[in-house]
Amino acid sequence: MLALRHNDGGLLEDYSFSSGGNNNTYQSWDFVEKVLQNQVDDLGDKYSGYMQADWGNYFYVSGPVYDNQNKFAGVILVGTSLEKLATTIHEKSLGQITFYNFEGIPVSTSFIFNPPPLDSPTASQVIANQSLPQSSVRSVSDQRDLSVVDITYTEVLAAWEARGDVDL
Repeated sequence: MLALRHNDGGLLEDYSFSSGGNNNTYQSWDFVEKVLQNQVDDLGDKYSGYMQADWGNYFYVSGPVYDNQNKFAGVILVGTSLEKLATTIHEKSLGQITFYNFEGIPVSTSFIFNPPPLDSPTASQVIANQSLPQSSVRSVSDQRDLSVVDITYTEVLAAWEARGDVDL
């Protein structure tokens, strides 16, 4: 196992390296396990997922690595922190972004404040609404108003899905 992690706040080329060690943490992740088992479906042989790890909340893509004889040699994970992902989406869209977990707790946000959690019925309804036709989704449950320093925002709520319609 070889791990490279960018040092928070460091220059572009500032990475920490570690090798060896116990990789059971990674093997237990569903999207890594699928690659280790050489699973291939209609979308290919790469998988993705969100993980809360000791080093932060990350979105990863996993894929197979082959040696020069085209034999399976391992798995590569490429990830980005949800903080960086929220910031990048904010920069590209000029909209504020918040990622919530299934319980409605904010995991990462581009706001300068932490938005209040979603109540459980709203969080569940957002997940349920994703399978409805687009014209049916417009309801009170897919948005809410947030007020910050006398400014009211309308937060549009939608499920975050990755490869193969996996809810994150």
